[in-house]
Amino acid sequence: MKRPEGNNADEWTAWFFEHAGHGAGYLGVQIAEAIDEHVERTALLDRMQAVRMIVVEPDRAVCVGGRYDGWLMHRHPDGQWITVRKLGQEQPHAKSVAA
Repeated sequence: MKRPEGNNADEWTAWFFEHAGHGAGYLGVQIAEAIDEHVERTALLDRMQAVRMIVVEPDRAVCVGGRYDGWLMHRHPDGQWITVRKLGQEQPHAKSVAA
């Protein structure tokens, strides 16, 4: 039986009885690893939920929240979102030269 990933006490009880012969040291390491994995998953979910993409066209979106708040994004053909520019900031190549 694979180590439980959640907080279901019945699953953990069954797992403990199945692995009791491995000793307390083994069980302690497994508990610590399960807690670390849970913390990592929770942190990742928190980061993911902090960022929202408002899709304005199939391949364009605006990021709201998180590190790229206010950035215009472009969807690369491989599916990744790529930053294009920060909205509301003047772009150097867009400056007009007064004659």
